[in-house]
Amino acid sequence: MAQAFLPVFFTLRVAQQRLEAEIHVLLDMAVKQRRPRLVGGKVAGRR
Repeated sequence: MAQAFLPVFFTLRVAQQRLEAEIHVLLDMAVKQRRPRLVGGKVAGRR
């Protein structure tokens, strides 16, 4: 039974690492595409 667990464990770990990498890329793209002047305008509008 332990022998069957190891391949499943490694498969799940690889899938988790891939998902984490995809999320990292998406967050990186979102940060690079932001528009600071729009955020600054919203903050300045609160005064």
